[in-house]
Amino acid sequence: MRQELNYNIDLPSKAEWWRYYGEYKQFVDFTFRELKGGEITSISLPFAFCIRQTLELGYKMNLLELEKISDRKADVKYKGKAAHKTDDLNREFDGQMKATFRKFKIDKIIIKEYNKFNRELE
Repeated sequence: MRQELNYNIDLPSKAEWWRYYGEYKQFVDFTFRELKGGEITSISLPFAFCIRQTLELGYKMNLLELEKISDRKADVKYKGKAAHKTDDLNREFDGQMKATFRKFKIDKIIIKEYNKFNRELE
């Protein structure tokens, strides 16, 4: 009988989230740097998944840090389909950033730049 892998990984500490995200980011950076010519064709789908996974981990890691300074609890899901929706994570990140801007009375020029970059993600 074949044993299934256990994908339930507990990442309780901030350091673990940073490490986990860092490993994915390092892999994506390495792959972009090392691929030559048409090699991307044979790995494009798994590579796209890795990029999406890296974005998801980056959002979650930053949301957990932002909630500490924004005075707004981050809505981060860890189970089910909703836990992996990067569009929802981006909306939550935007809400965290806006709460942080209000709390610290951030300069309008910085807010305008943030909004410009964030619109490009939508």
